[in-house]
Amino acid sequence: MKDIDAILHSQYIIDGQRMDATPAQMLSECMTSVTAEKPATDYPPIVDEPSDPIPGSARFDISNIKEYIAALEDTNDCQREIPPEYSGQMTRLEIARVLLETLWKGGHFTLENIVAGITWKWNCGPVGSMAAFYFSAEAASQYLYDLGVQLSGYSISGSEGGNRICLDSLEIRDSSLFTAVSENPEPVIGDDCEDAASEYPEYSERESRIPEKRECPDTVLPDRKSWLIYIPFDTCPFKLGGSLLAGKFGSNGDNAPEIKDPDYFIDCYEVLRELVEDGVIVSGATVSGGGLASAAWRMCRDTGCMIDMKGLESAYMEKDMVRILFSEVPGVIIQIRDSDYDYVDSQLLLQDVAYYPLGHPDPETKGISISEGSRPDVFSILEAIINSPTASEGED
Repeated sequence: MKDIDAILHSQYIIDGQRMDATPAQMLSECMTSVTAEKPATDYPPIVDEPSDPIPGSARFDISNIKEYIAALEDTNDCQREIPPEYSGQMTRLEIARVLLETLWKGGHFTLENIVAGITWKWNCGPVGSMAAFYFSAEAASQYLYDLGVQLSGYSISGSEGGNRICLDSLEIRDSSLFTAVSENPEPVIGDDCEDAASEYPEYSERESRIPEKRECPDTVLPDRKSWLIYIPFDTCPFKLGGSLLAGKFGSNGDNAPEIKDPDYFIDCYEVLRELVEDGVIVSGATVSGGGLASAAWRMCRDTGCMIDMKGLESAYMEKDMVRILFSEVPGVIIQIRDSDYDYVDSQLLLQDVAYYPLGHPDPETKGISISEGSRPDVFSILEAIINSPTASEGED
């Protein structure tokens, strides 16, 4: 293991190009307090080259979906390794996964209230590993900064195995200070009342751990009329590179999803967080490792559902259902009551958040079945009308 300070504070030269900032300088942009940067001149530059993705030849078949799901069922998403060739993309994915899990927790907070620590366990020996760490730190600092999530600290330690990143020690920075100041006049404290501020806790910033208890369950409730809805939290295309499926069965040559739309993530988070707090969401699950298919399978393990893929295929113009089902674009699946559908629709449309109804729970089954759906889309309807032998030719 190289010297920790050198890893964090050295200049990096990757593929012959000197990087603009050290990892410590990048991460300091997200810190809750300013820390002194050690002079980079104290350490020799770290020279490395990036790892290239290995071309893949795996072919996935939609008829084997249940086999794929079963193979990923026992995979621990929290302890997965980060492939060096996808270190930046997978770092964003891990950060998104952890933040998505906070959606379901109790309390009143937003992304900007969250403070976290970040830790790397890294094998620094192989060629390409230091470049991979740099790209991981770069992705983490930029993504967290854009999301408005601050860091309480960061660290890196050696690993003899694979590389891992962990966003942990999540706390909520109490925003009551700002609420109190905006709604009430600031109390006047005399010079002889040194401890009087303790009587006004709403004027002191506090941090508390995010509650462990969920506001809603992660399994579907057996309500036939309720809806299961999928909401991706990024606008990137579905890709299988770096996914658990590719790790288990081999790469198909895809790159990893380029998760780079933090503004959209914030919009999705804000509206979903309000729906959770208001009790509108009956149950919810995070889509991350294993993709949409694994999340739906876990959610429907007691009460089944026929998953309709028609809307997703049409919206993304994607014909490979395996790519849609197992790509690890961050997102959620929620269950809502039929009576709340119009309200949820209006709230999502208000924030320009795309959503895709998947179907209704089936209490008589367990797990999921995949269907391309029987509901025709607009283009199918128009095509049927145009090609109909009884269609009117109109008047000249």
